[in-house]
Amino acid sequence: METFAVTHAFDKTKADARSNHRPAHNTWLADLLERNIVQCSGPFASGNGGLLIFKSDSIENLNALLLEDPFAQHNLIENTSIEQWRPVHGTIGSPANP
Repeated sequence: METFAVTHAFDKTKADARSNHRPAHNTWLADLLERNIVQCSGPFASGNGGLLIFKSDSIENLNALLLEDPFAQHNLIENTSIEQWRPVHGTIGSPANP
């Protein structure tokens, strides 16, 4: 399993639509969290997007999973960036190897 950092950019003019679909989005995330696929997630304080940390076998499987997000299904994400990430320190990371 690899770890991926996913960044979503939002259009502020679609904030009301996102609010309408947020319960379904949060249910989707809660299910993934329970299955240990999502490690953590949350919006940026600016309201311009959010950051999600996923575990996935591949970027292809992650891309398919991201299409299931109610925000994606309702065209409420302007841009998505995915980077493979190697956590080293912190609660979702592991200690650095000498």
